[in-house]
Amino acid sequence: MLIPFNQLKKHLQQAWQPPYVIYGDELLLVEQTKQYILSASKQHGFGYKQSFNLDGVAQLPWQNLYSEINSMSLFDGKCLAVANLPNGKPGKYGSEMLNKMLKEQAGFVLILPKIDRASQQTVWFINLKQKASFIEIPSIDSKTMPLWISHTCKELGINIDNSHNLEIIAWLSGQFEGNLISAYQELQKLALIYPSSISPSLSEIQQVVLNVSKYSVNDLIENCWRGNLETSMKIIDYLKDQNPILCLWLFAEDINLMLKILKQIKQGKRQSELFKTYRIWGNREQSFNLALKRLHADKLKIILEKCYEIEKQIKGANPHSDNLWQSIQWLVIKCIKY
Repeated sequence: MLIPFNQLKKHLQQAWQPPYVIYGDELLLVEQTKQYILSASKQHGFGYKQSFNLDGVAQLPWQNLYSEINSMSLFDGKCLAVANLPNGKPGKYGSEMLNKMLKEQAGFVLILPKIDRASQQTVWFINLKQKASFIEIPSIDSKTMPLWISHTCKELGINIDNSHNLEIIAWLSGQFEGNLISAYQELQKLALIYPSSISPSLSEIQQVVLNVSKYSVNDLIENCWRGNLETSMKIIDYLKDQNPILCLWLFAEDINLMLKILKQIKQGKRQSELFKTYRIWGNREQSFNLALKRLHADKLKIILEKCYEIEKQIKGANPHSDNLWQSIQWLVIKCIKY
């Protein structure tokens, strides 16, 4: 059974349907979801929790997990086992154990990272989605950040001035983008300083909140392919103290891959099959789709030539020169606005 992330609290107030699967990569939201479930479990006779780290090789942790699920403490009641499978691959023995526990409707929580499309078609994963209470954790990006901030402010009792609500949310989104855990810490701090009886203005919030945006070169590449010019420029400004060679290398690698894909599409191959072949999935699949709709082969070849020109420029200059990042900036603008 699929439980929408934003409906989890309501579900737990009305029902208790283990096992629960938490599926996603946003560590803050994964941890919050786990805590919601642990809190609700106490009302259903689960007096304590036991944590397990699993993989697809060792059998003993799976055996310990199964044994703990079926044990009972004289004083603390039942145990709610919390199992973490960080690589998302249970292996043959783990798959068998999962299917066994699902048939028995055992009381456990399984934490999974996002996995590739091929793994999502395996029997063990399909069984989890059908037989467990499955909570998919949303990814928080620049588009969904304002909604997350608005929801979190209400949850923490931060009473934002209604007359400037959109302006404040937009400013907070810009400060926090790319760093959800630090964002939550800053909002907690804001809640302590301004209880719900006080509506802080934008200037008051700006005095309290740090700029905790955190970006990587991968964020720049993704936003470039998605056509997000404003965010891309903001990321370049953040990355200017770093050596641009990695950024350039990733650009060139992606462009070469896109050219290879376009050539094979011309030969009659399907784009979806090529994405599987080259292991392009998740957010990267969405980014590539958007880029390939916007950039044909001739445009990509021109941009690739520019990459080689910038590489020569890097080899003959101070790697931290502002001029080099200006060249990267030109490259990004051409990719988005070409």
